[in-house]
Amino acid sequence: MSEHKLDKPLYSILIVVPVYNEADILEKNTKKIKKAVEKITKNYELILAEDGSTDGTCELAKKLSEKYMNVHHIHFEERQGKGRHWQMHLKNQKEIFWFSWT
Repeated sequence: MSEHKLDKPLYSILIVVPVYNEADILEKNTKKIKKAVEKITKNYELILAEDGSTDGTCELAKKLSEKYMNVHHIHFEERQGKGRHWQMHLKNQKEIFWFSWT
């Protein structure tokens, strides 16, 4: 059996995780998602969509986005809700996976 190498990655995945006041579980769950997705593909984007958190979630999400190349942080000062984040990313031409651990 021969191996085939692709010029382009097989998957392009966008994962949107809405987070609100989840500083105590954010890093652990971000690592779990990264580990699971990286078993499938390295070509993904994990967005931590955070709005209005008051417990340090914003700062932690920013640090995680600086630490991991595929992790990005979107911050809103006021609560937008899950629906707003969903609408923002629907136009993207990637597969979208929606996680919610609350």
